[in-house]
This record gives sequence, C-alpha cells and structure tokens, in this order.
Amino acid sequence: VANRSFIIKNLSSKDAVICLTDAENKFLRSFVIKMGISAEVEQLPNTEMNVKVATGKNWNKQKEHKNLNVMGGFNDNATYYVINTKKTNGWTVTLDDATLSVMDQIEAKDFFLKN
Repeated sequence: VANRSFIIKNLSSKDAVICLTDAENKFLRSFVIKMGISAEVEQLPNTEMNVKVATGKNWNKQKEHKNLNVMGGFNDNATYYVINTKKTNGWTVTLDDATLSVMDQIEAKDFFLKN
C-alpha cells in the first residue's frame, strides 16, 4: 500500500540528489533537492527504505561515471551517503553540514546500483 510520505529538508551548503529504494534495493523514487529547500514525497510504501543521497555543487548532466554506465553528476565536492529509515524516525530527514559529516558514506557505484 502506497500511503506514506517522506519529508526531506536540505539545510546543507550543497545540492542533493535523493534516491529512495526498498530494503532489497529496488528503486522507488528519485528527485533533486536544492540547498535550502524542503520537499515532501508522497505515495510511498509503508516499509523500511534506504535513502541514498548524493551531494555536491555544479551539476553536470554530461558527467560520465566510468564503468557505471551512468550520465550526470556533480562536478565539485561529490559525496555519496546512505540512510536506512530503520535508524531514524523513518519519514523526516534533515540534511545539514553537521549531519552530513557523520552520515554513512558510500561509493558512487553503490549509489547508482539498481536491482
């Protein structure tokens, strides 16, 4: 049943690309959230999710990720993270520079991994 909503607040100094997957890494939704902006994503399943986050500056839709068969990425300060909603209150996440500094980092290949 797709009836949950997810709120993300980007209070960091970077733009972010958010990718929501279920616990088995099946793609649910992705979106961009500029620094200083909050967004609510509705009609999500009422299950545990992984929130993959790519942050950085100067988005380049032509950027190639070698060996990943992916186009688009940040030219500057690209960093990748994952949040499991089981470790949070589940449905509201605030990104700020202090929070990003202690979040679990992942490799680009893990951010772009699809099942």
